[in-house]
Amino acid sequence: MDELKISGTGGSDAHKIFNIGSHVTLFENRITCEEDFIREIRAGRVSAAKRI
Repeated sequence: MDELKISGTGGSDAHKIFNIGSHVTLFENRITCEEDFIREIRAGRVSAAKRI
């Protein structure tokens, strides 16, 4: 992501049930609809994080 200068999103390719949802996407602004979601990702106002 850094090399290509693109935004990262969180996701988990879980192989065990307790790993589901372990990585998330954080948005800088509130998302209320699909258009918000797409706009924020395209604008790069997102980051990937590991859920605690």
